[in-house]
Amino acid sequence: TSAGYSWEQKLFKFLISLGFKQNEYEVTLFTQDNIRILVWVDDILIRATPEKSNEFQKNLEREFGDSKYQTLQYVLGMSIITSQDNYLGVHSEIYINKMISNTKMQTAKPRHTPLPADAQFRKISNADTDENVKKEFQSILGQLNYLATWSRPDLAYTCSALGTVASAPTREHLTYAKHAIAYVKTYPLLGLQWSNDTDHNNILEVFSDASFANERNYKSQSGFVAILNNAPIHWYSRKQPFPALSSTESEIMAACTALRQTLYLKRLLDSLDFKQGLIKFHLDAQNAIRFFVNPKQSERNIHIGVRYHRIRYHINKDIELQFISSVHMKADGLTKSQRLDNFRRMVKQLLHVFKGTQIQ
Repeated sequence: TSAGYSWEQKLFKFLISLGFKQNEYEVTLFTQDNIRILVWVDDILIRATPEKSNEFQKNLEREFGDSKYQTLQYVLGMSIITSQDNYLGVHSEIYINKMISNTKMQTAKPRHTPLPADAQFRKISNADTDENVKKEFQSILGQLNYLATWSRPDLAYTCSALGTVASAPTREHLTYAKHAIAYVKTYPLLGLQWSNDTDHNNILEVFSDASFANERNYKSQSGFVAILNNAPIHWYSRKQPFPALSSTESEIMAACTALRQTLYLKRLLDSLDFKQGLIKFHLDAQNAIRFFVNPKQSERNIHIGVRYHRIRYHINKDIELQFISSVHMKADGLTKSQRLDNFRRMVKQLLHVFKGTQIQ
């Protein structure tokens, strides 16, 4: 038995013995009355009243001995920002500074997008790969991917695109990876900020998008972002498994992938007593919406697989389809490289700039 598994079993058993209930959708989340516990290996995040928090600390130290117990300011590479106006935010400046030092990019010139708009990712044979280039590329990609996962949805497409050539990168691909490092160096204080907006408090909205056949192998790219309290809580960018035959089909494929994440988030929020009702599910493709709401087959859509009909089942049960213009599609930047003006618009829709730095 691994040490990690043994620790998990011991800690979870201890929490349950105190009367905590383990969440069925997120097994590292435990709740009891006015206290919530979130576990990440040996880091424990606590949200509670001061009385409940002190009581839990005493129980924890009684079981495991002395522990570092302090107000949450930094976790998993993210600085935690709070304000008097009930705003909660995160940014990864400290992690980014370490990443810049690790990659020796202190003198990199400013970049205002993570990739050049015309970036191409043509995979070469593994036999033609320079091992030094490969090692450096994969090291940079790993650090960027960690950042993109936790606090920077603006890097989601970049990491997805770089990942397609990770097994055999060229020097040009390494240049692209360093371009992304220079971008985060330029904007280290971009992060996420959630507001206590009473009109949209704890109400989930979903944005699904796709770019059609934008790669050499004609596969499309899916993008997804879930917004809660005016900021993202979940996002991804990934290549579709096979080429779509039309832009409509690529949007349908992207939406069905997004649906799985949406249903999970809805169930999780419902379990925390943040009842959601119908989730607003935004698409910028009218043809895809017509496919989902109209069960009639046609020559144009008869080829689309049965698995992609599933959204019809969830309409007016879990989700409410809504058309949105491409200008307001918050997932657009997660599907392709963009020109500066379009990318800047996407960043302003999703991210917050801490400490007054301006997006240029």
